[in-house]
Amino acid sequence: MKLKSIALLFVGTLSTLALVVSLALITITNALHHSSANLLSSTQSIVAVEELETSLHVHSRESLLWTITGDAVHLANRHKAREDLTKWFEESHLHIGSEDEGTLIKIAEDAVNQYFDVQNQLEKSNASLNDIATGIADEADEAIRRLQQVTDLNLEQSKELIRQSKRTDSLATLMGAVVVVLVLVSIPTIIWLLRRMIYRPVLEIANSLRSFRKHRVAGQPTSGAVELKAISTELSDMTSELTKQSQTQIRYLSAVAHDLRNPIAAIIMSTDLTLVEYGSEIPDDAKELLELIQRQSVHLERMVSDLLDTTRAESGDLELKKSLCDLNSLIKGCVDLFSCYSRSHTVVFECGTSLLLEIDPTRLTQVMNNLISNAIKYSPYGGQITVSVLQGRTEAVVSVRDSGIGISVEDQETIFEPFRRASATKDTIPGVGLGLFTAKKIVMAHGGTIEVHSRVREGSTFEVHLPLSQRAHGSATPFDVKLTAAQETSDRRSHGHLPGIRADQATLDSRTENLL
Repeated sequence: MKLKSIALLFVGTLSTLALVVSLALITITNALHHSSANLLSSTQSIVAVEELETSLHVHSRESLLWTITGDAVHLANRHKAREDLTKWFEESHLHIGSEDEGTLIKIAEDAVNQYFDVQNQLEKSNASLNDIATGIADEADEAIRRLQQVTDLNLEQSKELIRQSKRTDSLATLMGAVVVVLVLVSIPTIIWLLRRMIYRPVLEIANSLRSFRKHRVAGQPTSGAVELKAISTELSDMTSELTKQSQTQIRYLSAVAHDLRNPIAAIIMSTDLTLVEYGSEIPDDAKELLELIQRQSVHLERMVSDLLDTTRAESGDLELKKSLCDLNSLIKGCVDLFSCYSRSHTVVFECGTSLLLEIDPTRLTQVMNNLISNAIKYSPYGGQITVSVLQGRTEAVVSVRDSGIGISVEDQETIFEPFRRASATKDTIPGVGLGLFTAKKIVMAHGGTIEVHSRVREGSTFEVHLPLSQRAHGSATPFDVKLTAAQETSDRRSHGHLPGIRADQATLDSRTENLL
């Protein structure tokens, strides 16, 4: 289904409901208005007929009294009653609600006129008073009976109007209930349709993009509007193309890195041999240039190694050579390596007794060297670097905490991506942004995770979580190993950090970024 069809369905449903409600309201309103008008007309007609009856009673009574007494007051009252009869007949004609009512009013009016005719005839004749009274009474009763028929008809019509109003009210209640049911059914149906056809596919596309960003794997929604499926298909094709391009770039970078390692190794070896074999014969200026070449070559070798590790991690070829190692001893070796690295930094090591894990010592050393060197590098004003090892029930946690410049929340989301660095320091602190990416891949290859907790200008803490193996043992009673200035010189010598003597590869990898 297309988005246009969904929109039309949504608008059409709401419009239909609104139209039904409007028509129902108009119909019910008109019916109630008609019933009210007819009921009012019947009421006014009944009032008029009652006034006619009253006036007729007054006229017949005053006529009889005038005949008996001859008093002019009774004659005046009779004339007044005659005028009232004329007026109320005119009023009753204004409120005729049906043909039957009009017929009955005409009959009643004829009966009243007949009453007047009989009265005149009796008064002009020489009939006795008793005959006059009897004749007037009979004709008046007949006229009143006719008027009562009009009243009865209006009462019956009023009752019917009341019954119609009740039926209309019941119909209105029923229609209101039907509309409520339709609304209650339509709204969840529309919401379900919008969720199924729009919201869920959009959410799947967003999750697919996030998944592609993290794992280079993108899915495609199985349902949804035609336009969203088309967008998803385009995104899927684009991500597939990006994945192919990325794999091509990885293969290219891997080949370049392999090709660069041999000439770099030759340069480093040549400078080492030259400094060792001919160091005493080389002038000081030339020796300084050779040492500069050596340092820069080691730095370049480190960059090439990181690049090679990155390509291996991206392609899934990162191999681990695991063995049962004491994690505390391995971490302590890394701390010792950096203990004399900077006189403005103090490295503190906290751990327990031995903790055996199935790990690749070379790779994990690479991770720790990167984290500790970063802690020093991003603490330009010095301070304490705390490295600790804690043992939990199912994992070991290695943390590196500094009190440096910290990392913003926005940068924390991207610093583990390749070639991504903190925006605040990428122009002032050297680096290419591969160390943390490689470290994360190595830790993930061990089945662990790496996390960062940081606040700007308050420092950062990187935590490496490694699962415990079945053969892991040892307690986690913490103690501090604080490296003093006196240890720095002996540690530097023990690790081969004297001019002209090349240290082991792990040492060089940890030092080269800050040698300049």
